[in-house]
Amino acid sequence: GGGGTLDNLGGGIAISGAHAVISNSTIRNNLADENGYYGPVGGGIIVNETSAIITDCDIINNTARDGGGGICLAWSPSSIIKGCLIANNIQPPNTQNVWEMGGLFLYNSFGFLINNTITNNQGGGIGFMENSNPDLINNIIWGNESTISHNVTLVGMNDDPNFKYCDIKDGLEGFSGDGAGSNFYGLYENNIDVDPLYIDPENGDFHLTENSP
Repeated sequence: GGGGTLDNLGGGIAISGAHAVISNSTIRNNLADENGYYGPVGGGIIVNETSAIITDCDIINNTARDGGGGICLAWSPSSIIKGCLIANNIQPPNTQNVWEMGGLFLYNSFGFLINNTITNNQGGGIGFMENSNPDLINNIIWGNESTISHNVTLVGMNDDPNFKYCDIKDGLEGFSGDGAGSNFYGLYENNIDVDPLYIDPENGDFHLTENSP
């Protein structure tokens, strides 16, 4: 689906209060405009006060005025995002939020992010806020642009996600936010900081070459 505009929560899909499964879908060209609402929003998808399973989806070219350009998990206790491409999403700078969360934004959320590619988002890659401590396994988090946030942003000192077997641009030293550096107490095991070698990223092909690390 694509091309939607929704005031407040989610531009493409808004899930609230009920469990949902989204698979093999493309969510693109959506806009979540808070329109006076101050809180987490998701340009492509928001999962709000519930959990969802999102697998093998392309979340691309979505925009959120505040929150996650691609996906936002808000008060989500056990969502799973697996095998998804989250690319070319935008959270532009605004007057309400010091931090930008272009790809994914987790607000007081847990769960698992597995085998995802989070890349080329404007406004940073993935951000964690208000005690968000999911497990991230075998993800690529690379080439996400922002003047404020980085590929990984830990907004608060109680945000301690676990990273295992991920490829993260600039590694642990590149984390931003009050929870980064000596304030980070999550696990960081067997991760690398090596160019993933996409086939043709300039034209939106983020599949990996045979020489990818």
